[in-house]
Amino acid sequence: MRGNEKMTSALSAVTAAIVGVVLNLAVWFALHVLWPTDGRFDWFALAVAVVAFVGMLRWKWGVVPVVIGSGLLGLLYKTFVH
Repeated sequence: MRGNEKMTSALSAVTAAIVGVVLNLAVWFALHVLWPTDGRFDWFALAVAVVAFVGMLRWKWGVVPVVIGSGLLGLLYKTFVH
């Protein structure tokens, strides 16, 4: 398939479309998590996101532990603090 120029350009277009959809979904989730329906900014969600982002970049945390840990932390926060 590498030698087929038409196939390569078609796959490049599909890849670009998928990246655009994923980016759009990430922005949509960020807006709805950081500014929930009550209109107030959620500082806890921002703090968890920053810690997860830095941990994944600097300390090479895996995606699955970050998702599970963030979910549990959010559940504990909403249950006991908020």
